[in-house]
Parts: sequence; C-alpha cells; structure tokens
Amino acid sequence: MNFFFYDLETSGLDAAYDQILQFAAVRTDEDFNEIEEPIEIFCRVRPDVLPTPTAISINCINVRELEEKGVCEFELAQQIDRILRGAGEQCVIGYNSLEFDDEFIRFLLYRNLLDPYEWHWQNGNNRLDLFQLCGLGFGFDALGSISLDDGKGGLSLKLENLARANGLVHEKAHDALSDVRVTVQLARLIKRNNPKLFEHALKLRNKTEVARIVRDAEMFCHSKSFYTYEKNFLALHAYLCALKTRSNSLISWKLNCDPTDVLGMSADEVREQMYARGDERRLAVGFHDLATNQVPMVTRYNVTKCEQRIQDHEGCLRNLDLVKKHRSQLELLGNEVLGTSIPEKELDADLYHADYFRDVDEDRTVLQQFRLDPHSLEPSRFSRLRFKRQLFRVIARNYPERLTDGKKESYNSWLNNERLGENAPKGCCCWSNFDTELDGCLAGTRISDEQRGALTELRAFLHERHVR
Repeated sequence: MNFFFYDLETSGLDAAYDQILQFAAVRTDEDFNEIEEPIEIFCRVRPDVLPTPTAISINCINVRELEEKGVCEFELAQQIDRILRGAGEQCVIGYNSLEFDDEFIRFLLYRNLLDPYEWHWQNGNNRLDLFQLCGLGFGFDALGSISLDDGKGGLSLKLENLARANGLVHEKAHDALSDVRVTVQLARLIKRNNPKLFEHALKLRNKTEVARIVRDAEMFCHSKSFYTYEKNFLALHAYLCALKTRSNSLISWKLNCDPTDVLGMSADEVREQMYARGDERRLAVGFHDLATNQVPMVTRYNVTKCEQRIQDHEGCLRNLDLVKKHRSQLELLGNEVLGTSIPEKELDADLYHADYFRDVDEDRTVLQQFRLDPHSLEPSRFSRLRFKRQLFRVIARNYPERLTDGKKESYNSWLNNERLGENAPKGCCCWSNFDTELDGCLAGTRISDEQRGALTELRAFLHERHVR
C-alpha cells in the first residue's frame, strides 16, 4: 500500500459547472517518503466557463498562461483517470477532498464520459480525507502537540494556518503542488503525534468496519466539519436502519435533535425543514444519510470522553430514549425522507440522477469503446440521449474543429444563452455575475499586485475570447 496525495485549484466552487485548472500529486510510501517525481498538470479554460474572480483572486492563476502550458479538459480527464487508478492498492489522500476535490474529479470524469467512481475503489484503491481526520482529532483533543493557533487568538484547521503554526514548509498557499507537499508533512506529523488516531482513520476506509461501529451499539460518535468548532466537530448519533434505495447508506438520528418533533409530519414537510435556510427553518431534523463507503469519521461511544466533549450530552441521552420508543416510526419516515429519487438537473449537473446507472448499463459497450478510442466515435452510436448530448459537448469544448457549421452555430447559441447568459443554471457563473464579482474584487482595499494582475488578465482574456 502506498499513499497518493493530491490537490486541485479550480475556476470556482461548483463541481458541476466550474473546472479544474491545476492538478498536482505526490506518491509516498507508508512513512510518507516521496517515491516518484511529483505530478503537475494544468488545464486550459473551457469555452463555457467564466472563472469566478473570487477563485482567481485566491489562487492567482494566470488564465492566459494556461493556454500555453495547459491541456484541454478531455485530455486532463484521461490523464487524471489513469493517474488516480494507478497500479491499484493505493490510498488517495487530500485535504477537505471528500467535500471538494473528489467531487470535482467525479464531475470531470462524468462530463467526459469516463467512469466517475472506479478510481477510488477498484483494484484495492481507497481514499482518506486528512481534514476530516484532523476534525476527529480536534473533537477528542487527540492531536497531541500539533498547534491549531490561527495567529489571531483562535483555533483553526485551515491548511495554511496549520502549516504556519507548526513550522511546515509551505511555499505558496493555494498552489496545488505546494498544498500537496504540506499535506504530506501534516500526515507525517499526525501519525507521529497520535499513531492510534491515524490507524483508526485508515480502518474506516473499510465500509464493513464503519457499519460495525454504527450498528453495534445504541450510540456512536460522528465527526464532520458542519458540526462546527463550537461543537468540537462532534455529534452523537443513534443508528436507525439501512437506506433501502442506496446499498452503502445507513440512516441515523442526530441526538441533539428531538425525534418527537418530526412524528406526525409528512416526508415532504420533514424534507422541507431539513434543507430550509435561515428563518425558514423552524426545527432541527436529525435524519442523517451516512455513506459507509465515504470514510465517515465515526467512533464507538465512550461515556467519559463524550461527557467532556459532546455539547448537551444529557440532552442527547434523553433523545436516545425517545428514539428507542419511536424507532419503528422513525425508520419508516427516514426511508421516505432520504430515499426519494434526485430530480433531473441540467446535463452537466445530472450525475446523481437515479437513471444514470441505468443509462450506463444500456450503453456500457459503447462507453468502453469510447474510452479505448475516443476520437473515432460519433454521438449516434449511443442509444441513451444523455451520452449523445455529452459526447457532443465533449467535442465542442475540446475539438471544435470537428463540428460542422450548423453544429457550431447550435453550440454557440447554447453557450451565449443557456450557459453564460441570463438563462444560466444556478451555480454557473454567467456574465452578469462575473462583471459584478470582478468589480468587487478589484475594488478591495487589501488586494495585492499579484491578485490585481491575475484579475486584469482574466478580464482581458475572456473579453478577447467572447464577443458580447
């Protein structure tokens, strides 16, 4: 087993509509010694992407330079797919990768007709998010002598703050290769400070071990960033049942929530409250979809540690009694709430639709042929509309010279109206959003010369590429 550390810099925050601009990786042995030359790949900006000024002000990537040293997105997808699969038996590690980087990889592969999932489970591969591991260590005060000082009198698990506070070599924050190397140093530091914590996290790569922890007792601890610093990134859960519609998902109840609040409500009413924001949220819903194959940071319940670290521990115990009393109702309601089909979205965002795997099964042979010889295939070979449309976009984005005049006109109309214009889907940076955001970034009082230069180049590059 070796470790494969990787990091991305992207054009924005939405994995469905933004893109990877820089991919960097380092392979190490089990003691975190580099065993291969580092990998660094840059990608040209897709014609249907307006990089968000906020993202460029953070990573300071010069988009014009990407045109010279970068590959097209389809070639990036092929290279990343091959690299992440490796020779098998490798653990792919990132920092906040489960919530961010892995999602960008998955949508990159999906968008380019490659398998979005196989890279992190096939041939003995698995993955680990070092940020989630740090959250678990923070929750139980188990990071040893690692300093969490944010430099302003507070605590922080941000990578650049951990690097500064612990004397790790971090040449440039938000540069993918520099971030990869500091993640390797941090992994070495955690393992040295608390080898048992690191070993426990490695065991959680096995979904059977995760299920055992979740199911074996009345309660278990779950660590995740959305529980916040104030709650020590920890919550107590009670296992309810398996989620019938997804084989790797278990339903639990967060015990800081009163389960009687949802009894008598319909699944739609509960779901509305689960996803409500701000003043629209009238109650806290405890249903949680725990994916055993996504390395969730779970531990067995320990009364001594939990009394010290779990907020309102006594209230959680009272809610546990209520969960046991109403378990059958909660199991039925939980499956109704979490087991519904995900509605169809715009093509680039539609990876998680229930029909995706059915479509793959229908066109599996053609997809395999495409992956062997992508340039020989025409959209008409696919039977499923999804893949016909996706292949057309792959060609238009990466090899526009292959389009007929009529197809180019159709693509440009879609580009200007439905992707970059006022009809752009939610989450996609369109021209009006871009202009407003760019003006705001350039007007900032703390903007550096490097940031101003990157943003100025971004505006000039996009205005040369697109006639508005």
